[in-house]
Amino acid sequence: MTGFVSQDKPQYRYYKSEPCRVIKAEQSLYDLVTVTNKNNPKWMAIRYGNRSWTFGELKELTDRLADALVKAGLKQSETVLVALNSGIESVLCLLAINKVGAVSKWVDVRASEEDYREYLVSNGCRFAFMFEPALPAVSGAFSMLEKVVTVSPVEMLSPWTRLAYYRKNPNTGIAELSAKKEVIGFRKFLLSGDPKSKIEQMPFDKSRPSVIVQSSGTTGKPKNIVHSDYSIVCSVRNMTYSDLPILPKESVLNNLPPWIAYSLGQGILWPLSCGASVLFEPEFAREDAVYKNIGKFTVSFGAPYHYRCVLDRFEKMPESKKQGIYKTRALISGGDKISPDENEIFDNVFRTPVINGYGSNECFGCLTANCTGHNRYGSVGIPKHGEVLISYDNEKECELPYGEVGEICACIDSEFLCYEGNEKETAIVKRVHKDGKTWIHTGDLGMIDEDGFVFLKGRIRRVIIRRGFKISAYTIEDAVTKLEEIKECIAVQVNDPDDGHAPMIFAVPAELGKFTDEELKRIIIEKCYKELKTYEVPKHIVIADALPYTDNKKYDFKKLEERGNEYVASLKE
Repeated sequence: MTGFVSQDKPQYRYYKSEPCRVIKAEQSLYDLVTVTNKNNPKWMAIRYGNRSWTFGELKELTDRLADALVKAGLKQSETVLVALNSGIESVLCLLAINKVGAVSKWVDVRASEEDYREYLVSNGCRFAFMFEPALPAVSGAFSMLEKVVTVSPVEMLSPWTRLAYYRKNPNTGIAELSAKKEVIGFRKFLLSGDPKSKIEQMPFDKSRPSVIVQSSGTTGKPKNIVHSDYSIVCSVRNMTYSDLPILPKESVLNNLPPWIAYSLGQGILWPLSCGASVLFEPEFAREDAVYKNIGKFTVSFGAPYHYRCVLDRFEKMPESKKQGIYKTRALISGGDKISPDENEIFDNVFRTPVINGYGSNECFGCLTANCTGHNRYGSVGIPKHGEVLISYDNEKECELPYGEVGEICACIDSEFLCYEGNEKETAIVKRVHKDGKTWIHTGDLGMIDEDGFVFLKGRIRRVIIRRGFKISAYTIEDAVTKLEEIKECIAVQVNDPDDGHAPMIFAVPAELGKFTDEELKRIIIEKCYKELKTYEVPKHIVIADALPYTDNKKYDFKKLEERGNEYVASLKE
């Protein structure tokens, strides 16, 4: 043992000696799913609502959609905006756009109209797949598009289900948009394609952009993160050495929205490439998503609050549901931390491991994950097979030994290509160290023990995590300080009984006494709902005469967090 994880690689004792499936890195995402499963076309691939599709049917539908895109004029290397909810349509878009050789750009359906305009302009998008319920709020952003394909929550379900949905939801926003641009429903657009057409695929190029996802905006405005087929397939391939039970014919519940890498990489591509089926939960924000689907899956991807919901209801659960949990092989968690005590309670009550992991969109989801056979409480686990994480001293520019806290840096196959149009920020995150290798700087502080398990210790950047969603404190502050009524504002994370954590702001009026506290809070909330995503809107607001500073004349964030938690605690009294 040298004392350094990059040389000792102690985590290798916890990998399987052979992957569950042999996956080559030099292939497209389309081939990753279709070619890997060519010998099992009748196995179940996707379940959604009251329908299911086999791998054979998934390939046929993907080929049909790819042909429809080519007939509509989509060219290789073009970018297609994809703003969808979870469902089979997300999988079809991911694979079909990839087969054509185009780039899929994944966007949060809850984005503002201004954000949509920026996303479309930055790539010169001519085509978009759009979640139908989100259209009324953003239809004005699509003036430069040639074709908008709309997707309803029941698009691929039975005729009776679709009829019932449209009777209940007649105002979809399509009529207004149709007057301006060519708009077509997903089902009709899909049927315009030929599943037997031979589309010429682009030669494999490990540096060619394939998928664009967004950062969580932890350093301010979200950045568009460009990935290649190579980086994504490597992320999946390296996961196959894990002892997590993503195996042929297993059933995997995906509780995640499709616009994050954790969902696309681990929740969709990893199971499908291994011959497992994916069960989609369309209402990804529901805290009871796991609870209501107990018995339908053997493995789940979600966030801690999903499993806390099950724990809260466990005593009153029917025996059948308890047996369903007991038979579950793993509950995989990301997006927020789980304390050691809580993790132990989960495992003891559920009789199945709750696996904590850690990752980023820059690394296409998972960087580390615990093992079912060695679930180390308090840790986020070990790196994927073939990848190295270190604790790094940025001042001395060197790796730190076991047990010492530094910035977590990763040397991985699944690194992103760049931030779209932002070379400066790319260079800050992707750096060449003295060893000549490129390392991803995560912005997270942590240490690594002598077994290779990573323990996070805090953040270099100011991030608020609410129900697994990462929120930049800067984003909230920027929105509030645009108000002429507000002089300065600081956003902090506070404990919250409903959300685990929630954003809270301390705001100083521009003119003391001009408005009452309640009037200022109303002005702030109205502004936040216009400028921010719903989950970014502060849950608590305090109007203060002044903000505390440290001796170095910097905002005292720690003191504000303490005040915030005291304030929230007082609300219960």
